[in-house]
Amino acid sequence: MISSTSFWARVAPVLLRIVISTYQEIVRWLGDHDPTTRRLIESILEEEEEHADDLIDLLAS
Repeated sequence: MISSTSFWARVAPVLLRIVISTYQEIVRWLGDHDPTTRRLIESILEEEEEHADDLIDLLAS
């Protein structure tokens, strides 16, 4: 049986990459049509990328 911690240690980085990819696609889709929303999504994207980096560092230690 897979422990919950082991499961999330494997799945969380994949889920974060899916989220990041989705936000990147939203930014491309918005283009220059809605700069306010684009800036908001870019800000969220930046935070998600930081979370992913932090998680990768944590799992590597």
